[in-house]
Amino acid sequence: MTRERWIAVLLVLLGFVLRVHHLARSELSGDEEYSYLAVNQAPGDVIAYNHAQSEPHPVLSYYIQQVSYTFGGNNEIAVRLPSALFGALSVAATYQLMRAVRRGVPRGASVLATSLVAIQSLAVKSSREMRMYSMGMALSLAASVVMLRLLRKPTRVAWLLYVLVSAAALQVHYYTGFVLVAHNAVAAWLLATRRLKNPRKAVTWWIAAQLAVALITLPWLIYVRDVLTQYGGNESRTSLVAAPFQAAGWLTLGAYPPDWMYPAGGLVLALLALGLIRMLRARWESITSIVTLWLLLGVPLGITVLAAQNRSIWAERYVNNAVPYLVALVSMSVIPGALSGSSLKRTLARVGGYAATAVVVAILAIGQIGFIVNEVAPQFTPRRN
Repeated sequence: MTRERWIAVLLVLLGFVLRVHHLARSELSGDEEYSYLAVNQAPGDVIAYNHAQSEPHPVLSYYIQQVSYTFGGNNEIAVRLPSALFGALSVAATYQLMRAVRRGVPRGASVLATSLVAIQSLAVKSSREMRMYSMGMALSLAASVVMLRLLRKPTRVAWLLYVLVSAAALQVHYYTGFVLVAHNAVAAWLLATRRLKNPRKAVTWWIAAQLAVALITLPWLIYVRDVLTQYGGNESRTSLVAAPFQAAGWLTLGAYPPDWMYPAGGLVLALLALGLIRMLRARWESITSIVTLWLLLGVPLGITVLAAQNRSIWAERYVNNAVPYLVALVSMSVIPGALSGSSLKRTLARVGGYAATAVVVAILAIGQIGFIVNEVAPQFTPRRN
């Protein structure tokens, strides 16, 4: 195994440690209490209970938590452990995403992106809750990795894996539906730019995969159509101007400290813009990779922003699935690729890249420190009462 892969393994372990550290430090609170009530239903009653409560989330996460609850006992560690495990899976899947994109990725960007997901406070926070958000991130990210491999090398195994992972992700969080729209945008982009080795076979398998996922999911969507169409949200709305700064701040700095969200978001957007300009001037392979990642980031977030114009659904936990794609783009933006020109120009590019990388890591570290300081939940009535 190469040195880079050993580093990736250590980063996955770091991500897992951050997610399980003091996992029982606070009692279940807020929306976690709903998950606890759902998990305590009989397996055959979970779906009816979820529908009766007009819960705007699917039910697979509750069944996963039921398994851990059954074998681990009535305690915070047992019911939160699935989220922590899926959170660590997201760290590993980020590394695999960078390897799947591969063409034009600067050396070191894969490790940097993996390390940023390991410490990103929003990703860590969602992995320490008895909710479905870290599961949705891991499964939708895994679907993206398999999607790229299915399109480039269509096989029965890749097709089956994509269908199963995508269908499971849709039964964990509906944001996955927006991610699948992005998958189709990526497929169209790779086809239009002739990046597929066997386009006819790839398109055939791809259409079959989309139909299979739709057929698996359609009965459930029909069953919950009233809940989905009538749900107005219980968070806030956003504007087209503020949303990019809010999203960039959430997906890097996280929810702590909130006063720094807009400055951090603006800095991240500036780095992304500079990186985009630099990579568009680079080789065609870099352009292909950057457009792929931008589609995976921008399409789901864009749909969410548009939906948040009329519904109160704009909150950090609803967009946390976008964390790996944003940090992947940031990592590609701050690390210099193949350098040319004078010795002074190359030196300045490296120094600028190191400085920008340090700034990004500092932003995410500050968010992680802020999360640790503020992670103790307020005193709620103990759930056991």
